[in-house]
Amino acid sequence: MAHRSIRHAFTLIEILIVIAIIAVLISMLLPAIAGGRESARKLACLSNQRQIGMALMFYADEFDQWIPRAAGQVPDVSWAMATRPYLDNRATWEEPLGDWYSEAPYFHDPSRAPDDLHQLHYVNNGLRFDDQGRFRGERQMWRSFKGPFPSTTMYLTAYAEDPNNVYYRRAYHRNATDFSISQLYDMFQRRHVDGNDNSIRQLPTRHGNGANVLYLDGHAASRLGADLLEIKNWIDHDYSGS
Repeated sequence: MAHRSIRHAFTLIEILIVIAIIAVLISMLLPAIAGGRESARKLACLSNQRQIGMALMFYADEFDQWIPRAAGQVPDVSWAMATRPYLDNRATWEEPLGDWYSEAPYFHDPSRAPDDLHQLHYVNNGLRFDDQGRFRGERQMWRSFKGPFPSTTMYLTAYAEDPNNVYYRRAYHRNATDFSISQLYDMFQRRHVDGNDNSIRQLPTRHGNGANVLYLDGHAASRLGADLLEIKNWIDHDYSGS
């Protein structure tokens, strides 16, 4: 007699169990995938900051070891204007590109929200202290590159979030220039470091519980957000600047 094979079909319960197992596995994998993407964005941000650090050192070599800090109130130079000619061969100090940094990917942090309109994603240390370490409440516009503690002096970090692009609209207007725009990306008041959401200019938790920081010696590294909120950690111990 011929033997006939009997095929067993999956029951509805078995199919539902398989679907549930797949859903659990996906839910376990998604955080790892998201974490991997954020790690890649964090590394890209570090790479940008290191490029800016190298450009800053080149600038110091050309200008008697002086580098810009806060952009000030009158047209002079900002950290973005000073470093850009070393990062883009189209840019010069005499004639900025005038693109409001829209074509400057080295100034962009990939972790910022897609609907954020800002073209500079970093803010620099324009805080001025006296020789006793007391905050003076005014801009430090220049600094000697040969000053003390370059490897521990924080120069640049992540710019704060700007819900609804309120500050963007104030800076990027019809009469704006590369210089006037860059004034927004300086910290020179205590509230810019540790203020409330309406005045703080840094984002100490850009990448998880910390943010990337560029130091004066050109290296970049991650630092805890709690450290970035302490204004004492921004003291440069250099009092030769204007």
